[in-house]
Amino acid sequence: MPRKLTTCLVLAACIALLHVEASACSCDWAGPFVDVAGKADLVVTVRVDGYGRRLRFGQDIYTFMRVTVLDVLAGTEQASVLKIYGDTGALCRPYIAPETFALGAEYVLAIHRLEDARAGEYEVISCGEFWLPRRADTVSGRIRSSDAETMSYSDFVSIFANRKSSVEQ
Repeated sequence: MPRKLTTCLVLAACIALLHVEASACSCDWAGPFVDVAGKADLVVTVRVDGYGRRLRFGQDIYTFMRVTVLDVLAGTEQASVLKIYGDTGALCRPYIAPETFALGAEYVLAIHRLEDARAGEYEVISCGEFWLPRRADTVSGRIRSSDAETMSYSDFVSIFANRKSSVEQ
């Protein structure tokens, strides 16, 4: 095979592989937090206590974060410590990194149980507003619409209390 043709084939294969990696996760935005939370298995307020194994990207990206449950807003979970898995490079999840989920910081998460997982193992998805930072007793982000807002944690919790009571009636 002529050298030019071989070079072209190798280049085409590399471009095809790059395209596959770049499009490994494709999803539409599922909406603000209150919308995606209605479809989640569990909605919890947590504190990030640690990280799992570091991925080999040369950055501080980890397989999961270990969190302590501070409050269960929707769903049922008995465990007080959960493992929340992030992206490994080909999933529609956020990377578990200190820039996104800081050690010691608190977040409200709308999470899904992993298939065939042990108790207390969940995933967070990035195709919508599935996590919100909690700071100084406030919650901020796209809570009820595509516009960012900040509200007190107690007002935020009342959204879920109102949903529970309307479902129970």
